[in-house]
Order: sequence, then C-alpha cells, then structure tokens
Amino acid sequence: MRKAIWILLSLLFVFGGAFLLARFLEENSQREALRFFLWRTKEFPLGYMVSLSFLGGLVLSSALLLSQVFSKSMELKRLRRELSALQKMLEMKEKSATTSEAEK
Repeated sequence: MRKAIWILLSLLFVFGGAFLLARFLEENSQREALRFFLWRTKEFPLGYMVSLSFLGGLVLSSALLLSQVFSKSMELKRLRRELSALQKMLEMKEKSATTSEAEK
C-alpha cells in the first residue's frame, strides 16, 4: 500500500511539474535574443532560455556535488586505512609491552 502511494505521489509530481513547465513556456513565448557585450544569440522564446539556464545550473551544481562526494569518499577510505594501520601498531605495542612485563 505504501509503495502504491509513493508511486502515485511521484506521478503526480512529474505530471504537475510537466504541466507547470508547459504553462511557464506558454506564458513566456515572446522571442528575445541574449546579448553579452558584442556576442548575440539567435532569437529564442524567453521561456526556453530561462528553462535552459535553470537546467544548466542544475547540471553544473550536480557535477560539483558529485566531485565533492567522490573526494570525501576517497578521503574516508584513506582515513579508514590509516586507522586500521594505527590500530595494528597499537595492538603490536600492547603485545610487546605485555610480553616484556611477563619476562620481568
């Protein structure tokens, strides 16, 4: 039952988002050219430019997030290896300390 509710909510979210995007593109259908200093694009509907800018930012931020996650996971692996090596060294020192005390 819970899975069916999640599927229905997901479908509602997807179709609602598609409806809102279609409405946004319909409302912003005037054609504009993007100008930056001497550079100029062809004329596109304003809604497309805004949507593409949003998607570009979403892709760029996702790529940056993934690079951070990858770097953190590599650091975590390194720290775990270092921890296990330090634990082994500590165990060896404890063993040598107990054997040296036993000899006395």
